[in-house]
Amino acid sequence: MPTLDPKMYSQPAECALKIINGAGTGSVYPLFIGSSLTIGKAKSCDVFLEVLTDKVSHKHARLTAAGDSYLLENLSQSHPLIVNNHPIDKDHLLAGERFQIHDITFLLEPPEFEFPRQQKGKKAGEKKSSGKKLTLRWLLSIALLLSLFWLFFLVLGEGEDEEAGTSQGASQIGERPLKGKEGESHREKPEESGDVKIRPEGWGKENTDPEKSREANGYFRQGKFFYENGNLKSAILHWRKATALVPQHEQAQTWLERTEDELDKVIERHYQDGLKALKYMRTEDAIREFEIVEKLALDKEDQRAIGARQRLQDLRKERE
Repeated sequence: MPTLDPKMYSQPAECALKIINGAGTGSVYPLFIGSSLTIGKAKSCDVFLEVLTDKVSHKHARLTAAGDSYLLENLSQSHPLIVNNHPIDKDHLLAGERFQIHDITFLLEPPEFEFPRQQKGKKAGEKKSSGKKLTLRWLLSIALLLSLFWLFFLVLGEGEDEEAGTSQGASQIGERPLKGKEGESHREKPEESGDVKIRPEGWGKENTDPEKSREANGYFRQGKFFYENGNLKSAILHWRKATALVPQHEQAQTWLERTEDELDKVIERHYQDGLKALKYMRTEDAIREFEIVEKLALDKEDQRAIGARQRLQDLRKERE
């Protein structure tokens, strides 16, 4: 579970930047709405990299929330910033994507629903610590929040026990999920009713790991959020995480297959529009369409993505 800043309780975060390889592995830095993170080995950076190598600049990169994506910029004059094995000066990333500085790998991921009590080391987006101890009032506030969380889960657990003990003559919703219009298994639309225990058909009979179930359900809900807001690529990335944790998660699998097909059609449409614009010498329109193809492609080796990259290089050279 990522360790997020206590400020998350009162201020919404756009995403969490996590170091998954290299110096500082496991550290998580929340990126708050309307803010940015500077990354480097200078102690004034929001993400302070404690490394001795000269291949990391003092201020190497900056990450900024930009709508439904995140703007990544290379601030270094002498060292690269790597995205998908290619050096970049500036690029827009989506949740679930990665980038590298030297041998350090970073992952963009949405903030989790559960927050730990503290984060070791420096937190991104906050000023250097003044060294003052937490006041009694702040400690009481944290204790109150934890008590509310505990009470919520206690009440939720009692509600499940009551549901399991309903009579046989009543509706068997608790035993067999209903089928929705689009083939997804659900219990009276749990996403809308607030029931966070989304259980695919058969789940719970063979797998007894509740932690994986909760985590997979969290990724499933996040995928639905991105899908409903038109971000198909992020939705697919989250449903892939859900099915990796729980392969028999029927809802995630159903939505994943349908959305992958939908995204493929979107990519094909933009690619054909780009070719048409190129044919009629509408250079700016062609560049725009090919940039969309390159951005949406999940597989960078997709022939359409490769074709879009090649044509973009030619068109940009002609424009220069």
